[in-house]
Amino acid sequence: MLELDHVFVCVSEELNIVNTLTDFGLNLSARQIHQGQGTANRCAFFNNAYLELLLHNDNQELQSRAVQAISLGERMQWKKTKASPFGVAFRFEKDTEQNIPVKTWSYDAPFLPDGVIIPIITPLNSIQEPLLFLSLMTKPPIERKSVHCSALEHRGNKRLLTQVKITTSSDQKLSKQLQWFCDRDLVSIAQGAEHHVELEWDNGKERQIFDFRPILPLSIRY
Repeated sequence: MLELDHVFVCVSEELNIVNTLTDFGLNLSARQIHQGQGTANRCAFFNNAYLELLLHNDNQELQSRAVQAISLGERMQWKKTKASPFGVAFRFEKDTEQNIPVKTWSYDAPFLPDGVIIPIITPLNSIQEPLLFLSLMTKPPIERKSVHCSALEHRGNKRLLTQVKITTSSDQKLSKQLQWFCDRDLVSIAQGAEHHVELEWDNGKERQIFDFRPILPLSIRY
């Protein structure tokens, strides 16, 4: 009943990282600002989902009460705080009942219209776990009028995001809410030596992998 909507990675050295990803062959969107949240982004859109680089924009907004609820300031400073720099958004499949068997809580994102909230799955103050949440009003990038078809091409081909593997450096047991997602076909969460996320394109049919560490805790298998 759930589909992957997007994966975000908090980054600090914007220009260097953007240049590295572009040189690899990612087609990144223009910079957009999340008014009131203290962040901006650059995105790489795939047919079914997208990768979001979450960038620092305004420290005062990051420290606001609303944004502190999701520990975004700590996640942006993840190398110092050891917080997880990752987030994963899910959307409901078409014509399915919009509920899941785990508790959520509401984030009143400042950049969204009044009355629109983001249901958060990750428990409050669980900064070492990735931020899992629901995106209630989105569509796959290939169905969005705002995403031009040329934006879906990376390394010369249109891509599907077929698997996401997240590793956390926490030695604590995953919360019950996240455990429910550990055995998903598309997204898995495990513990390891460091924070890292691996994205798989097109079931890895080309049998290639590119690791962006240490500049970014990301690798792409394609």
